[in-house]
Amino acid sequence: MKTPGSIKPHLALIGANLIYGLNYSIAKLLMPDFIKPFGLVALRSVVATSLFWILSLFFPNEKVAKKDMLYMLSFFLFGVFFNQVFFLAGLNRTTPINASLIMLVNPIMAIIFGVIILKEKLRARRLAGVLTGLTGTAILILGDSGVKFGGGSTAGDLMIFINATSWALFLVTIKKMTTKYSNVTVMKWVFLFGVTPNLLIGHRALFEVDFTALPAVVMMGMVYVTVFTTFLGYNLNTYGLKYVSPTVVSTYVYMQPVVAVVVAMMIGQDRLTLVKVLSALLVFMGVWLVSTRSAREKNEGRERVDRERGAGKRGAGKRGAG
Repeated sequence: MKTPGSIKPHLALIGANLIYGLNYSIAKLLMPDFIKPFGLVALRSVVATSLFWILSLFFPNEKVAKKDMLYMLSFFLFGVFFNQVFFLAGLNRTTPINASLIMLVNPIMAIIFGVIILKEKLRARRLAGVLTGLTGTAILILGDSGVKFGGGSTAGDLMIFINATSWALFLVTIKKMTTKYSNVTVMKWVFLFGVTPNLLIGHRALFEVDFTALPAVVMMGMVYVTVFTTFLGYNLNTYGLKYVSPTVVSTYVYMQPVVAVVVAMMIGQDRLTLVKVLSALLVFMGVWLVSTRSAREKNEGRERVDRERGAGKRGAGKRGAG
């Protein structure tokens, strides 16, 4: 198994958030003209669940303990149901910029849940990283776009907030399972538990869609949302979660608005400014502060490992003496 310091988990998280950064605009273009939000929720669930189970055929079959199965069953609501329903319903009512800004509460909520549930220590370095990334993204969005909350988008804004909070709680609670089982095993069961409720609320909207009449570009958008954002995005996120803390995983959300700006500049919808450069630097500085450990934390980690090894040797000695 790779150590938490491996670069691979961070590359996976970067990939996931690159995908998510594009998803705001793509999903927004699909709804509601081509497919209603709940219909897209149902489509995402069916496609992703099928792909996760097909993928699992190429991996060793892991037997999941009954208590762990019940644990995953109890938390599919946060990762598959509430997360997808409130995100797409909220995005349909608000703007991609508003949605990406509200999602910045995700790492804050992950820290809160991590302290409460996982008993994590709230280090000054970690808190500084979260605040630095938050500041950079706020400057990026508010400095150039002048986002205004309220009005007709208030309901959508609130739904995105619920989505961000739900996702943070999912990351914290499912961490226990990702360290015990492969990410494919965890996701195939979580999605299987979530596909039924998602179909119940979205099957009518899904059946209204005439897929044969959809333009090719719309079909490509649906493939992106279902295969890339849902199947690949979840897979990359849970892989990263296996090796790093939920707080680190959630902090990568700061990349998403940066990606949106870069894409807009590439297609001529925006221009590069000093504000954007400064914001991007602050965002990545925040990610670095949260994802790296201070010298004090490293020393504490080594001391903890030494204590555990010492306890193991003493236990082995006692067994041998007996």
